Amino acid sequence: MNRAEIAEIRRVFTDHPLRESRILARLRRDGVDLEHASERDLADDPRGGITDQNHIGGRTLAIALGARAGLRAGMRVLDLCAGLGGTARVLADTLGCRVVGLEITPARCRDAVSLTRRVGLADRVRFVQGDASALPFADGCFDAVVGQSAWSHVADKRRLLSEAARVVRAGGVVAFEDAVTGPRAAEHPDAMAALSRYWCFHLIPAAAWRGHLEACGLRVRTIEDLTGELAHDAHRILDYLRRQYSGGAASPHRERWQGVLALVDVAALCYARFIADQPEAP
Repeated sequence: MNRAEIAEIRRVFTDHPLRESRILARLRRDGVDLEHASERDLADDPRGGITDQNHIGGRTLAIALGARAGLRAGMRVLDLCAGLGGTARVLADTLGCRVVGLEITPARCRDAVSLTRRVGLADRVRFVQGDASALPFADGCFDAVVGQSAWSHVADKRRLLSEAARVVRAGGVVAFEDAVTGPRAAEHPDAMAALSRYWCFHLIPAAAWRGHLEACGLRVRTIEDLTGELAHDAHRILDYLRRQYSGGAASPHRERWQGVLALVDVAALCYARFIADQPEAP
């Protein structure tokens, strides 16, 4: 990524509402002993959604992605654009994987390290600050590369996927979930552009993702429509924000999620899961 793209991503996520300080404050409020907190304590907050799972579907979809990708105990997994490390910790704690998370925003990387130590998973999960388009890893050193609600922030999809394909071994898997443009996106250019500016999105259709995966030598196993999960999360977040901002008070965050739901309703915005394999050497 170029300097401008990196700066914009760091601007969006350095002061993101989901961060370690707020998660720990929520745990204290709920009476959780911070010295004995678990991965699930970080990941589950049905009331407010103040968790380490900064992606659609939360812990449930993190587990589902791992299962659909065939991840199992002992596998070496790269969580690419790891954020707070929520997915990495779920895969380590639930499936027994050994995970490296790569994150470009220094504050997010520090929070990911701290939260991982707090729940006793530092022996199975570590984090590296770096650029997803220029990975500091050797060829074929991972069994799987995963991502959740993160790769849409990277403009050069081909470069991102070529790096993912490079570091995954023959017979390994690349599995991710993300927002994609829907079949009617072109009919709503202003709303789509506003959404992209606000969340630093570079959205493309699912078919374009397939093309990039195949161009990088990966064999697409499945593309699953998870738009219902996106709509469900949008409704959940809006319900929470309505309670927080009662009496009709304005909230930019609330307006953005209303915009998300409106775009989903008109088939301009969708959400999908991609599973692709790195073919075995002939």
